[in-house]
Amino acid sequence: MDANSMSTPKKRGLFLPILLVLVLLAGGAAVMAMSLNTTSDEAPSYAQAPSIDKPFTTTDPNTFAGPTTANEALAAEKPLGPMELSVPSVGLRVSLVESGITPDGVMSLPASNLAGHYSPAAPIGATEGSTVIAGHVNYADGSIAPMGLLAGIQKGAPIFITDAAGTVHRYQAVDAQLIGKHALPETFFTTTGNPQLVLLTCGGDIASDATGVLNFLDNTAITATPWP
Repeated sequence: MDANSMSTPKKRGLFLPILLVLVLLAGGAAVMAMSLNTTSDEAPSYAQAPSIDKPFTTTDPNTFAGPTTANEALAAEKPLGPMELSVPSVGLRVSLVESGITPDGVMSLPASNLAGHYSPAAPIGATEGSTVIAGHVNYADGSIAPMGLLAGIQKGAPIFITDAAGTVHRYQAVDAQLIGKHALPETFFTTTGNPQLVLLTCGGDIASDATGVLNFLDNTAITATPWP
């Protein structure tokens, strides 16, 4: 549904569902209903979220035309401070904070100018499991937030992330998909297996539910693997 065709929403704040998945944690299995959730005194002005123009998978050839080694790519990057995420090819650079789950089972996220490291998954720079970074796609006025730039990423693009000590961890984008808000796979949140970095934000069309709350229908999901 086109955002411009929708009726005026009720002033109930902004509710952006992102996850409803079975998450396998070290302590056992748990079902968690998680969402990106903010509130506002006024209904936000909506703009359509950026969509991935050309989704790609691990079997597709690289389309990124920049540096071909991690060292070369990092040398061209501005120095990173602790807890930062950078995707130079799309102009994304954002500070990170730790995020978890509220008592209501909602994924706690920071303001739109930041992104959250989902601490129940793997730590930043982990040698196994999935490190998850999530953030809002836009600001309350509808303008694009830093994580909204993810939609422009290309296969093979370098991604840099630093931990609290300032250590730089280097990744390369290998998969980009628009996934239904309740369809994110368990593998995105595992703490075991091969290391990967998963970047999440909202995306796709917008629809109004029975209560008049606007929802993005999908999630932009970028998967990256370590780049030695």
